[in-house]
Amino acid sequence: MNIKKLLGKRLQEIRKSKKFTQEQMAEFVGVETSSISNIENGKYYPSADNLDKILEALNVNPSDIFMFEHNAPKEELISEKIGRAHV
Repeated sequence: MNIKKLLGKRLQEIRKSKKFTQEQMAEFVGVETSSISNIENGKYYPSADNLDKILEALNVNPSDIFMFEHNAPKEELISEKIGRAHV
């Protein structure tokens, strides 16, 4: 999975855990709902300013949104660990 998709999936996961809708997030950030959807679907990166607003709305640290490993399938994580051990 590429980083745009991982970031989008993580932002969506956090947004949903905080019980925010895409509409509420869009209003807080000052963008269209479709922009939030495109970010969460991995089509676009948020701008630095919008990412800052998203982090503020979600009340999370930047490091929280880049914790991707838990999203990878178990088999992928295992093969990645095994591959690193042989390098």
